[in-house]
Amino acid sequence: MTHGAIKNGIYECDLTMTISNYLKEYLDEYSDVNVLLTHKSGETMSLNDRADFARGNNADLLVSIHINSSVDSFKNGVEAYVTYRTDLPKYNEQMTSLSNLILRNISNLRNT
Repeated sequence: MTHGAIKNGIYECDLTMTISNYLKEYLDEYSDVNVLLTHKSGETMSLNDRADFARGNNADLLVSIHINSSVDSFKNGVEAYVTYRTDLPKYNEQMTSLSNLILRNISNLRNT
C-alpha cells in the first residue's frame, strides 16, 4: 500500500482523503451533482487511470488533488488537476479558477 508523501507523521493519503470527503460532502448538497471518488483506502490509481474512470462514468469534471513533499522545493506543495478542453477556452478559464480556488482553500487549511 502506498501512502504517498509523509511529513511529521502525517500521510498524504490521509490528508487528500479528508479534503476529498469534505469536498464531496459539500457538493452532495446539490441535487444535480453526483460525486464519485477514485481513491479508496489501500488502493492506488495513476492520473491516467483516474481520467479513464471519469470518462467511463461520463464525468463532466475530474478534480485530482495531490500533496507533495520533496527535498527539492519546486516539487513540494499541493497540486489540483482539473479537466481541460482544447475546444472550449471559456471552460478552461473556469476550470483554472476552480483549481485556484481549491488550492487557496487547501492553503487556508494549513494556516488553521
